[in-house]
Amino acid sequence: MELPLQSIFLRWILVALLFSSSNCSSIGSSTKIQRATKMTEKDCFAHNNSCTDCVKTFDCYFCNANRACWRYRGTDITNFLPPPSQCSNNNWQIGQCSVNGLTLIIVVPIASSLLIIFLTCGLYFCCCRNSYRKLWFQENERHENDLARRRHNAELRQFNRQAHRELIFNKYSSRNASRI
Repeated sequence: MELPLQSIFLRWILVALLFSSSNCSSIGSSTKIQRATKMTEKDCFAHNNSCTDCVKTFDCYFCNANRACWRYRGTDITNFLPPPSQCSNNNWQIGQCSVNGLTLIIVVPIASSLLIIFLTCGLYFCCCRNSYRKLWFQENERHENDLARRRHNAELRQFNRQAHRELIFNKYSSRNASRI
């Protein structure tokens, strides 16, 4: 049983509303995140003991070179790396402790760009290219049918001409034979 598109769309909206209403208890936690964004350097220094405690706070990064927790101020395109005075060898973690922050800054945009490119190519090859191929096959089949129809008409005309020639030949050859 196929559902109309509007019905499917309405079900998705209903599911989204149910999930958003079930997460209303998390509103208090979002205010905690908003409060965490207004941290100072001293708040980050309080988490100098480990990387996991430091990166749990929203606005801090952990430098492995000097084992210190600093406030991250990477807001514009020219200032996204921590200054060398805070972390000398670019060995810092932000948001997690397993992968270097500089690696994340390089790998995540490249991986997301490649994913977008692959998805776009897949969509093109699965949907658009097949529709063009179907159109080409339909056009080719129509052209072949038209060509076969023209050949058939040409053969009919040739047969009619031949029959007319034979008719004329028989008509005049019988007159010429009687005159001789």
